Amino acid sequence: FSFSFLRDSQNRVRMRKLPWVLPKILWGTSPSQRDGMTRDVEMGKRISMVKTIREKAIKLTLAESQALPTAIVFVHRFLSVDSLVKFDAMDVACTALFLAAKVATCPRRLNDFVLHFFDLRKDAQMHNNKKKQIMLIERQMISALGYDFAITHPKSLFGERLEKLGLLPEVQTTLKGKAYRLLEDIYMSTILMQYPPSYIADAVLYMALHAKTSSPEDITVREDDDRLLLQKLETSRDDIMAIAADLRAFCNKYEIRSWSNVFKPPHHSRSQAPTAPPSAVSSTAQPKSSTAAGTLAAAPPDLASQAPPALTPHNASQVPPQGYPAPAYQRAPPDLTLSQHCPDPSYPQQPPVPPYPHPIAPPQAPAGPPHAAHHGATPPAPAPALAPPA
Repeated sequence: FSFSFLRDSQNRVRMRKLPWVLPKILWGTSPSQRDGMTRDVEMGKRISMVKTIREKAIKLTLAESQALPTAIVFVHRFLSVDSLVKFDAMDVACTALFLAAKVATCPRRLNDFVLHFFDLRKDAQMHNNKKKQIMLIERQMISALGYDFAITHPKSLFGERLEKLGLLPEVQTTLKGKAYRLLEDIYMSTILMQYPPSYIADAVLYMALHAKTSSPEDITVREDDDRLLLQKLETSRDDIMAIAADLRAFCNKYEIRSWSNVFKPPHHSRSQAPTAPPSAVSSTAQPKSSTAAGTLAAAPPDLASQAPPALTPHNASQVPPQGYPAPAYQRAPPDLTLSQHCPDPSYPQQPPVPPYPHPIAPPQAPAGPPHAAHHGATPPAPAPALAPPA
């Protein structure tokens, strides 16, 4: 957010709050478009201004400083508040770079900016008039920005996230090269005004990991690693894919060669359904399918569309829930094989219960006559019967 200080009718200073991340309702419009300029003309001028700022920053030895990305952000923020119909595009670009150089503590003389942007050396009068014009636009730009010069660039956030991943140095170098090219394309668009810098940093990191250029330097990310990466990032996968789609559409529409066209994210499998008993898995399930992202498991069967099995005397008293067959212990007695009662042949067959003698059965008496157990001794004589009482 930015705070712009204005004066009301009673000459009292009041503060206005300006959001630099525009809501969706303002994504397709701008002050320039409300003044009659078409979106294609405005975006064409913005792209030209960004390219000119990068070209002149090299000549002014500002390409490696924070003045270059700060100037581009100043341009987008200024055009979200004021109309480009009132100003010349090159005047705004020169003013933004001149102001950004002072904010980044690497100022240059205004005379150098005018010479490199307009080259009016032969006409001293026009040269002085242009300098006065730049100073006037600078005051208007500072007022439009609300004196808010603190900018969080996605590039710095990207570096912090890359260090937390703990990748190899050569992998980090490859990712930085791809990510910086993606950031160059993002700075030419209005994505900076549509998403927070943290979202853009996460999206650039994710897109750089999955950019496929048929080069040996490409990084292969497995599906499990990709899910782990998304858990570490602060931005959701839906927001990342939205940023990638907006960047690709912008580059294709305005014929910009971008690395967003080689971004190929993995196709995540669907979230698993509630776990069903083993007997609910159909034997006619589809085999595993192989995709570009790897071998993914086939989708689980639709349990709700399967008819429950016929009831047997063992499970007639307990009707299973709708869509789930009865458990195995309700469909077969423990002393018989499941193949005789289980209608699903894919269920693993169990061996029958072995008959006695069981390994833990009680010991049996040795075979032979009863007296053999007494080592040859004759059995005792039976007791005489008692006579009944008189």
